[in-house]
Amino acid sequence: MTLQAADVPLFTELEVDLAVVLGQARVPLREMLKMSRGAIIALDTALDDPCAVMVNGRMVARGEVEVNAEAMALAITETHRAGAA
Repeated sequence: MTLQAADVPLFTELEVDLAVVLGQARVPLREMLKMSRGAIIALDTALDDPCAVMVNGRMVARGEVEVNAEAMALAITETHRAGAA
């Protein structure tokens, strides 16, 4: 059985923290302190790698960044359900 938003109207107004993770880097503090505007941080991902979609610190999906002249967006390519293997 899958719950739908209509099944739990009380919860549909809750706000969650959503983050899209492009990649990660491990940087020594001394390097961070030297950074200024325009600094570039190399990430551990390739340009075409999917991004992780995190909700309240848990990965719930992956997607691909899409950019046009006016905005950035994320196209969801796969979802991860709680308790799924």
